[in-house]
Amino acid sequence: MTGLVVCITVACGSTPPTVPIPPEPEPQVPARITIEPPSLMFDSVGITGMLTAVVYDEDDKPLSSAVVNWSSSDPTVARVTRGIVVAVGVGAAQVTAQFGDVSATAAIDVIQEISFIEIFPSAVSVPLSRPSYKIETFFYDRNRNIIPNAVVTWTSSDPAVATVDENGVVTPVARGSTLITVTDGNVTATLPFSVH
Repeated sequence: MTGLVVCITVACGSTPPTVPIPPEPEPQVPARITIEPPSLMFDSVGITGMLTAVVYDEDDKPLSSAVVNWSSSDPTVARVTRGIVVAVGVGAAQVTAQFGDVSATAAIDVIQEISFIEIFPSAVSVPLSRPSYKIETFFYDRNRNIIPNAVVTWTSSDPAVATVDENGVVTPVARGSTLITVTDGNVTATLPFSVH
């Protein structure tokens, strides 16, 4: 009986088997970045666009936890925060997304297309003796920003009454009435102009 008790005691005090600890997974190494869309074109200042960057590992699998750093080559043209691009001024810039040693760029172009034209005053009447008259004109993009140095086309409906040059300067020729028109693509404005 004594020997049996000893065996049971030894069995109960035995050390349990060691459970192996799985090795830690190797860190995912970024291999490349893609940006969509690869370029943005803005026709007005002050509007925004969105870029999306995806980081891929060496197995070409997306790294869902990767957070890229965004930067702009020219913040006076375009600013970027978390992929949101703001058009600041006319010009071209490169927006870069970087994660570790890999990066990708998107081309940003900002122009100002004329969306609206204002002419002051609404009508003009000048004596024939006046040598010239400069029309006051303002050009705006679709975000209502003034466009400086806009290149437009000026015409007179009756050059026999008054002519107009490329800068909007009207020269009276004879007594009568004409319409002075300024045009940029499909955007136009007209000014009734009379000479007395």
